[in-house]
Amino acid sequence: MKKIFRLLEENLKISSTILASYLALIFWMSHQSVIPEEISWMNVCSILHILEYMALGFLATPVFMKISRRYKSSAIVFSTAYGISDELHQHFIPGRTASLWDVLLDSLGAVFGVHMYVLLRNHFLEH
Repeated sequence: MKKIFRLLEENLKISSTILASYLALIFWMSHQSVIPEEISWMNVCSILHILEYMALGFLATPVFMKISRRYKSSAIVFSTAYGISDELHQHFIPGRTASLWDVLLDSLGAVFGVHMYVLLRNHFLEH
């Protein structure tokens, strides 16, 4: 794990490529016009939003560590802004809607993801 954290933080090209790939995956998932019935329940969708943006915050953190001293807040703002743009994008997709609630869940997930990255990084790099 130590090698993974070092690789992500030392090689901006790799961490940026992983982040961009994940952003593309979120865009693709949001572009689907029909959500399967079995995951359309409010609680499941809420959990999925948090997990999706927890991963985004986690992946954004090493990128922002290379380019900003305020990397935690930068990664959270970036992830939240992407969540806002994702909801606006969904507004134009048939069968989908934009939701302020989803943006709040996305932001919460981003905060969790950034802090999870920092906690795991500190744990593995100090041991």
